[in-house]
Amino acid sequence: MLKRILCTITVVVILTMMVVYANVDNNIGNSLAQEPEVAIEFKKFDGVEVYDRGINVNGQKINSYHSLYSFVVHNDIVYLPATYGNGQIFGLDINWNEENSQLHIENTKVKQGNYKEPWMKHNLKQFDMTTYMYKVNINGKSYQSLEYPILEYNRIAYIPLTYEIVNDYLHWDYCFDTDMGIYISTNKEVSAEDLVDLKEKEFYKALGNYAMSINKDLCEADAMNIVITMKDKCELYDMDKLLVFSTIWQESWFKPDTYYKGAIGLMQIMGRTGASAGLTPEMLYDPDTNIDFGISYLSDKMDRYDENALLALSAYNQGITRVDKGIYNPKYYNEIMEKKAKVEKYLEGQGLLAVVDTSTSIGNQ
Repeated sequence: MLKRILCTITVVVILTMMVVYANVDNNIGNSLAQEPEVAIEFKKFDGVEVYDRGINVNGQKINSYHSLYSFVVHNDIVYLPATYGNGQIFGLDINWNEENSQLHIENTKVKQGNYKEPWMKHNLKQFDMTTYMYKVNINGKSYQSLEYPILEYNRIAYIPLTYEIVNDYLHWDYCFDTDMGIYISTNKEVSAEDLVDLKEKEFYKALGNYAMSINKDLCEADAMNIVITMKDKCELYDMDKLLVFSTIWQESWFKPDTYYKGAIGLMQIMGRTGASAGLTPEMLYDPDTNIDFGISYLSDKMDRYDENALLALSAYNQGITRVDKGIYNPKYYNEIMEKKAKVEKYLEGQGLLAVVDTSTSIGNQ
């Protein structure tokens, strides 16, 4: 009898343990299948920097610097604004789902090569942003992250282009070149690194080396920053790169701290001229700010004088009043053109002169 009772107890214990372990296994399975959601915490992010370097998508250069919703950089990660225009360029179907209050992003065909409206929409260097407080679903996967949150500016979601997002969610290929910027291939079969034009990169390296030969105190990193900033702003304002490069040489010999009779920085912007655009003298000593404003200012003169470089450069140097009255001195223009010829000869010797199209209507004199 005792033996039968003990056997019964043993069977009950074993069955009970099997049920317990089965429940434990189910709980573990459920926890693995459903990752816990991260609570979205509202935060403000003041002064998020606008991304001002190059962006190459499927071999097409785009510049979002002055678009209404520019790319931004936060925590060293570039953020993509989830706008209709970017959806067309990057091949993304971006929709708001009213039923579950989610933003849905799905891969689709690329429908547009570049922005249809390239003109300037703002002149901001920074955006004040917040956490995006709604759920975002990318190709069927919910994305939430405390380290790299989705941000919001003016009701537009900004997606962090982290390795996880680019590879695991969007299924793109992505690379970042220190000098040339971001390269994105939305076709997984095409490597983003293959989009980098090595000859073009060599061209700008050569200009950096030339700037260092003029200013012996210029280190390679600072020289390349000057050159690449100049490149990006020339493309933004449709200006001849070698003309602007030679103008910087003429004005400051590539010395950012140059000051002469009230003119400041690389492109020798007069303090009162900068002040009219809200720029302090301290801001004008910053190479990026100085080059951006200087090229914009010179571009305005080119527009005013119908792409006539002689008149535009003379107005940049001596003022529009003297040019309009016809009492300007062409010496400044001639000296810049002499410098430009030297740079062209140098690039030709390197086999690089024809690599990049730097032309504009500067021969219209």
